Amino acid sequence: MAWTELQEPAAAVVAVIHEVALRDGSERVIEGADAYAQEGQMTTFFATDRGRGVVDAWAVRIASVRTSEIVMVRRVVPSGPAVR
Repeated sequence: MAWTELQEPAAAVVAVIHEVALRDGSERVIEGADAYAQEGQMTTFFATDRGRGVVDAWAVRIASVRTSEIVMVRRVVPSGPAVR
């Protein structure tokens, strides 16, 4: 399977959503991640401290998707209040 659930973010500044289109035609929605980066064969989505968007040792892994399965990633920032 190309999809791995990891853990919930500790806190989020805005409700950021990533829509991930996969090669098999399915779509995954990842909430709470404000950054993503390739880690070996996987693309991992992270919640960062205070919405900095910098993946560092304090970033929390939210989910990982096999990079070869990804067709498109779209970042959606809905208008409205902060999540937490």
